[in-house]
Amino acid sequence: MGVFLLVMAFAGGIYVTHSYYSGKNERITTESAIVIAEKISEVLQLVTIEGEFSEIYSYEDYRAWNWFPMRKKALMRVDARVAVGFDLEEFCAYADESRRVVVVNQPAPPKILSVDHRLSYYDITQGAFNVFSTADYNRIQTRARNHIVTAASSNSDLFQRANAQWEDLMLSFEQMLDVMGWGLEIHPWEPPEEKIIGPKLEMVAFRGLE
Repeated sequence: MGVFLLVMAFAGGIYVTHSYYSGKNERITTESAIVIAEKISEVLQLVTIEGEFSEIYSYEDYRAWNWFPMRKKALMRVDARVAVGFDLEEFCAYADESRRVVVVNQPAPPKILSVDHRLSYYDITQGAFNVFSTADYNRIQTRARNHIVTAASSNSDLFQRANAQWEDLMLSFEQMLDVMGWGLEIHPWEPPEEKIIGPKLEMVAFRGLE
């Protein structure tokens, strides 16, 4: 019985040792995902042009003194795709059967509809007393996106090409209507009237004193 227990203990030791070293390089990963649908809405937009932007963005932050233990900085590349087009929420078109004409109201000028950006970190350096937090990474994401939006907004060629795409679309629509014996009438866009804030004032006529 003593020899049997000794053999079992020896075999158990071999099994434990083998299990430890064989599983030492195995990576154990636990993942969980929770998907929450907060808002689903219908969007009526027309994307006419997309622009690709790329920039090198640097971020630096330090406390009190700009030296290594108190400083953190990051160097990254931002690649983005910007979609420019028209918001058709207030777009109006109707057919005038008496004149056989389709009337279209020109939509508002093109604008940036969406920005899809991706950050690639090249270098992240942080000091012993100043490290990156989740809020810092969120702030970097927001600022990098704002840089892309600013660059895209100042790119007049992007919006001119969006307008050209809309004109080509209307030209194709007009040609299609012409084959059917109809015409196309486009009304220019007009900005909405300013809303009056406050109570409505009524004009009162005063009779002068004699």
